[in-house]
Amino acid sequence: MADTREKQRLEARLGDLRKSRQDHADKVDEQGVQVCLHDGAIQECETWLAALDAPGALPTSSVLIVTCTLGQVRMEWALAVIGQTLPLWRTFKRNVIIGETTVDARNKAVKQAQDEGFDYLLFWDDDVVPLDRLAVQHLLAVIDADDSIDLVGGIYPRKVTMEPIVAKDDHQKNGVWWGWRDGRAEQVYMTGTGFLIIRVASLAKIPVTDGRYFEVGDRTTDDFFFADWCAASKLKWYAAGNVVCDQIDLDGRLHEVEKAMPNFAEGIPVEELFPGAEVTLNE
Repeated sequence: MADTREKQRLEARLGDLRKSRQDHADKVDEQGVQVCLHDGAIQECETWLAALDAPGALPTSSVLIVTCTLGQVRMEWALAVIGQTLPLWRTFKRNVIIGETTVDARNKAVKQAQDEGFDYLLFWDDDVVPLDRLAVQHLLAVIDADDSIDLVGGIYPRKVTMEPIVAKDDHQKNGVWWGWRDGRAEQVYMTGTGFLIIRVASLAKIPVTDGRYFEVGDRTTDDFFFADWCAASKLKWYAAGNVVCDQIDLDGRLHEVEKAMPNFAEGIPVEELFPGAEVTLNE
């Protein structure tokens, strides 16, 4: 589906460019530069179309990026969005849902992604500021690499304690998991949902009949409610350790994961750093 959508988009763009070039052809002496620009854009579209039709063409996917907001955002967040370098060979669509509660906005986004046939749904909340301009590309690289991966989240802090919202194994009650600091992607129980990519087809594994994948449960936030659903439905949730984000309030107050980090140089027990790891002591 993603290949077809991308091809249709490129073919439509190519048709528009050729028509526009023809309109300028009679004025080539006056607008030679304009015609040259048309030629370059036409060549680029033709190259992409040829690549899509070639055997072994790069895989493509469609991504719906949804932001839930009350309407006002910080300039720092807007600049992070503008500066984000989205990967090639993808079809992206952005949607901003204004004035809804977080859970209502998330459920509405899920319905849109399902109805419009998107491969992935990316939640990017209006207070989450990724530090890397390739953050979206990093999330996609993880979920594209393995069809069995259902969700991949970035690392960002709580606003109260600034601890990262990431848990390794809920059943062991080990609290925050700091193992993500090695920068790799690893399966976890949950991350925050404010910078999270979801394989839309995987949501069919969750036995929801009323369209309410997100709610505010007894743990107060939609993150934990959704994580419990995913765990019960055997979905695989990964944390991308190379995607670290800040959170920012409307008054400019910045919440940074680094400020909540323990001083590992003083010696954090390996059992705390890597919950469930087998520890062997050499005497």
